[in-house]
Amino acid sequence: MSVTNAELRKRLLEMEIETLMGSELRGADRARLQGAIALLANSDRVTEQSAETRAFTQWMRTGDKSAELRTANVMEIGEGSQGGFLVPQDWANTYQAALRSYSGLREAGANVVTKTTGQPFKLPFSNDTATMAQRLSESVPATDAIPTASVNSPATFMYSGAGVRVSIQLFQDSSFDISSYLRDIFAQRLGKTYNLEQTLGAGGGPSGVLPNITNTQTSAGASAITLADLNSLPTTIDYAYRNGAVYTFNANTEKYLKNLVATGSGERMFPEMADGNLNGFRYVVNVDFPDIAAGATAVAFGNFRRGVLIHDVAPIMVNSIERYAEKYERYYNLFQRSGVTITDANSLAVLVQHA
Repeated sequence: MSVTNAELRKRLLEMEIETLMGSELRGADRARLQGAIALLANSDRVTEQSAETRAFTQWMRTGDKSAELRTANVMEIGEGSQGGFLVPQDWANTYQAALRSYSGLREAGANVVTKTTGQPFKLPFSNDTATMAQRLSESVPATDAIPTASVNSPATFMYSGAGVRVSIQLFQDSSFDISSYLRDIFAQRLGKTYNLEQTLGAGGGPSGVLPNITNTQTSAGASAITLADLNSLPTTIDYAYRNGAVYTFNANTEKYLKNLVATGSGERMFPEMADGNLNGFRYVVNVDFPDIAAGATAVAFGNFRRGVLIHDVAPIMVNSIERYAEKYERYYNLFQRSGVTITDANSLAVLVQHA
């Protein structure tokens, strides 16, 4: 009995998940597992793809701009054999899931809003943690307590997936899944760049989340993190924000904390880290956080869903059948605008190493 390409890919994903779940996961492997699970979930929907998605995949493979693709897209770029299309929703959803696998900021729970344009919009939020209900005596009128107003969305910046060239010979092999190949490689490239710049900031680009967190605690030592240091972070944000809060730091800090032992007993101080938890909260590895060093911001804590907004603009895929025709290759690139801002600074805190 023949096996379709989709069935083969599903089996390979299942094998990868089984292998990863059978070992102790570190930062990169945990991201791979989450990405594989997301892709496996989507593989069950392959046979239910919309006509738009099937037309989009056909366009990537042949360059044929079918009626379904033209009808579904509100934008077309270029003429003749080179043009760009907004990706269909099914494809975009799986791309976003894979994108998260390479972004510690998104994995920490940042609120991601995807729109078809980069126009600013208002995102309502309420920092109402200091307001309490009123107990009233008879005939005493209630007083008002107006919540915090809305906040603007972040400025978005254009990113390129750094074009991919694919041999036309691969297209002659019907088992080559061009759609999944391009989705995964662009998610990896863009996800890494987004995370770096949106976490730390970049000249001419986003100002970054980490440099703009104002709630700070200073560690007792320059090159160490103690239990007391970790305990100090949750106390800097209101208790109402702790539901859904996470610790986040890089892989070297994860290793450091896993190897800490209690004085006297020699037992590991945080054995719960084997299950992805730390000090009573989930933790997330963000590879772009600084290492533990004097003056470095090595650890953050908070409710990133409440505190961070990422504005993604719907990506556009470009497909050229002529640019590298003499090399018998096709050229693809994915362009996307993205930006980040802190929406509620009171929901986040950082640990700064002692100078």
